[in-house]
Amino acid sequence: MSEQTRDSGIHQAVFGRREADECPVRFLGHRNGLYHFVTRAGEKRMLSARDLGSLSGVVSLFDGGLGWLAETFPPDASGKGPFNHSIAFAWLIEQCVAAGIWDDAAPLRSIGTWSTSTGEIVVHCGDAVWYRDAWHPSGLKIDGTIYAAAPRIGRPDFDAIPTAAEAADILAPIARWSYRDCLGADRVLGWMAAAFLAAAPGWRDHAIIQGRHGCGKSTLTALVNAALGAASDRVQTDTSAAGLRQALTEEARAIMVDEAEGRGQGDGMVKILDILRHMSSGAGSSTRRGSSGGKAVEFRLVGAAWLAAILPPTLTPEDRSRFVVVDLAPLSADTELLDVERVLARMSAASAGLWARMIMGWPRFRDSLALYRAELVRQGCSFRQADLVGTWAAGRDTLMRDDLAEGSAVEAAVDQVLPYVRDMIDVDKGDGEGERCLNHLLTSSVDAWAGGVRKTIGSLLQEAIHLDSHDARMALRQVGIRMLTELPPKEKNEANVVRVFVVANKHAALDRIFAGTRRWEGGAWKTALEMIDGTFVTRNAVRFTGSSQARAIALPVTLIGKDFDAEEQRDGEGIPDIDVTSQV
Repeated sequence: MSEQTRDSGIHQAVFGRREADECPVRFLGHRNGLYHFVTRAGEKRMLSARDLGSLSGVVSLFDGGLGWLAETFPPDASGKGPFNHSIAFAWLIEQCVAAGIWDDAAPLRSIGTWSTSTGEIVVHCGDAVWYRDAWHPSGLKIDGTIYAAAPRIGRPDFDAIPTAAEAADILAPIARWSYRDCLGADRVLGWMAAAFLAAAPGWRDHAIIQGRHGCGKSTLTALVNAALGAASDRVQTDTSAAGLRQALTEEARAIMVDEAEGRGQGDGMVKILDILRHMSSGAGSSTRRGSSGGKAVEFRLVGAAWLAAILPPTLTPEDRSRFVVVDLAPLSADTELLDVERVLARMSAASAGLWARMIMGWPRFRDSLALYRAELVRQGCSFRQADLVGTWAAGRDTLMRDDLAEGSAVEAAVDQVLPYVRDMIDVDKGDGEGERCLNHLLTSSVDAWAGGVRKTIGSLLQEAIHLDSHDARMALRQVGIRMLTELPPKEKNEANVVRVFVVANKHAALDRIFAGTRRWEGGAWKTALEMIDGTFVTRNAVRFTGSSQARAIALPVTLIGKDFDAEEQRDGEGIPDIDVTSQV
């Protein structure tokens, strides 16, 4: 008899014919002597062999439901206990081993709105999961992802879905706020509509609501939060990046922060922006941290965020393409007459139906987003800008219309938002990573003085380029910058040299200039400057002062404007001709 046949016979004698599929507990795997399950109630649980070896541990795993255990593992001849614990203990371990090695990075999803790999929408409400037009017990496994049991939240009400006209009537108070442009209400409603869908879309807009004291930011925040209902976490007025990670990990709901003031580049709001930046797309923000037990802990956040502030944090270009910015004006008398408590109550009562409307409108939202994106790109938007504007526009239409805007209707809608879009394009022009790095360099002061004032690198470059100032050139060399004529990399004709200023890849003075910038310090300025059109790496190392040599990045002198009276600088002598073939 073979060893495999003997083991099979022993297994049959001990365990009999017991099917894991019939067990109310599901088996996820094992690792390092720990066994992973989904309990009878749908909760993800990890137990050791010692835990399973105690009767109470197994009873806890089955959430006190002993019927299946008693029927499948009847007590032995001694009649002790409600079931044969020894055999059940061994069988549970065997099933976990059969499931394979557990991966701590395996996807687990908590409450909120999600989508599957095939684009089907899933709504997890803690104790139940909505999938394919039906409610299922939590603990459901879809596409290898477990929707584990979590604290119960309110469910979308598919029996109380408002029509577009009814939704417009419910949300009409939001349009009564004083916005500084005609699309303010549309952006708020569009953001809110898309926020109901949370992690389902591949792209999520965030919103910044800004305005001085008396513009009604907090009240508007409360109204939007009431309309979102269980699709949003409660409004926070003082939070941190760590607090968000720990409280909302694995959830897919809107995050709302009131009084999200930016208090400088070192404050906690900057760290929150780092999280939100990654929450915008794909699977969201994933952060891994070590724990006191020597085991890595991973925090995953996804969804849309709303920040309301008088002075919100400053957005970098990459953040601007993720945030819908809405400027509020002081409240009008009409808005101040709102019965806020009554409106809050009405929006709260309607929130479950509004959520259901967006869930059932999910296919229409996707089609609408595709149409808006295509038209926005045709109008000159980048793909990221088209994602931002297309998402709130598609959300607004899904919530406020019962049909899909197509063709000329989409073109007309995009024509309406073009002023907003063009502002975005204009703001982003010349404000890329390289341009911002160069601006920091040009506005930095050095130890060169004029009239008791320290000069900036930008002013020294102006003098060196436009006035052929020997003193300016010498001062620039001290900080790792030099005027040269260089042959671009693809040029072979020596007559096609161009006049450039070069910035050293490594230099102590540049280290000091970029210290504390986070993004460009430690030599990272080279990578940023290379992003500017027309730049290239010098063919050879460049000598700056004494024996100091370094490879450098060459930038065209056309980047340095002439914004001063050059003739006055030269005491009326005028600007001399510059010999572009001369080397400094």
